[in-house]
Amino acid sequence: MDLAGQTIHLAEEIRRQSAKAGSKASLHSQSAKNAAVLRGNYRLSEHFDNMLLHGGESVELQNAELSLERKASITLGILIQGKLHFALDEHWHQLDKSSSDGRAICFAINLLKPTMWRRRLYTGNRVDKISISYEQSWLQQRIQGQLAQLDVLRQLLCQHDCVLSWPASNNTLELARSFQHYNGKQALLLEGMSMQLSALCLDDLAKCSKSVVPSQSRKLDNNIIELMKRLETLACERGTETPKLAELAHTAGMSKAGLQRNFKQSTGKSPLQFLRERRLQHARDALLKGEVKVGEAAWMAGYNHSSNFCSAFKKLFGVKPSEL
Repeated sequence: MDLAGQTIHLAEEIRRQSAKAGSKASLHSQSAKNAAVLRGNYRLSEHFDNMLLHGGESVELQNAELSLERKASITLGILIQGKLHFALDEHWHQLDKSSSDGRAICFAINLLKPTMWRRRLYTGNRVDKISISYEQSWLQQRIQGQLAQLDVLRQLLCQHDCVLSWPASNNTLELARSFQHYNGKQALLLEGMSMQLSALCLDDLAKCSKSVVPSQSRKLDNNIIELMKRLETLACERGTETPKLAELAHTAGMSKAGLQRNFKQSTGKSPLQFLRERRLQHARDALLKGEVKVGEAAWMAGYNHSSNFCSAFKKLFGVKPSEL
């Protein structure tokens, strides 16, 4: 594996790339502040509508722990080499290619709510992987046939913090390798290859679904899930007023205190904080696509003054809007 590519350092580059993906990253290490973290051809994020591509070929240069918050999503991917040791909130998982009889590993991760993701890096660990994260509703509309046939896939989509892994076929591995070595800039081709790789991963799952067991996972209260969907709808609507807490509590069939308590237990945030952050994330997406300037992005996110928007943006993502 050729790892003569970009060296990624702690601080600005990781923060900037993670902000593009909608997260504020932090890295904890015993090494010097500006020590290199990764080396290689590392596609940390390629953002498309309803899809986020991340991964690549890299070697980890120090023992460290990278953490960031990930949006509600379902991720499909393939681990070609190395190991991934990661936690979703406080629940640790490990994918290790060396423990799978030398075969590449397909995997799926389902998150029903924003979740703190932490990954441990190990000096000398060579990782070759591709992951594609989708908005769950968008992906579900496109895999109805697989859902009808695969009990394990239906279980995955209705459970939070659920991880599946299964062997990759030669066809899936071949596509992943060609994907990794593509150096062009055609977004349409990258997007098409991402969806093709996801489809092949699901085909591989169908071949061995009876032997695949989901990891232990947590179920969320249905009322909280429905409220999260409503808040997401509000976050997508530009210029709408922020609802009162009493209104949200009535919708969820709870008292205000009960809503605050249950929602925070499920998501780690209050309902209104969840809405504010989702609006900021949609404003970030619009800025990345060049659809709006900073002033309009501030209005989208519910801010009357750009200065307040920029402060909130940097607090959430770790960079200013102008630094994306």
